[in-house]
Amino acid sequence: MSNDNEIRPFRLDTPEDVIVDLRSRIASYYKIFRAFVGGEPAGGLTRDAIVDNITL
Repeated sequence: MSNDNEIRPFRLDTPEDVIVDLRSRIASYYKIFRAFVGGEPAGGLTRDAIVDNITL
């Protein structure tokens, strides 16, 4: 009998342009993470530059 919490293998057919976009977004989030958590500029992106561009 199968358990609802069981991890089962699967395949996903995704267009290449969607994968490229996802990788780009992940890279952008990583730069923001490094600027905030590590305090180091990432590609010219600093914590202050991010905070200055936040609109509430």
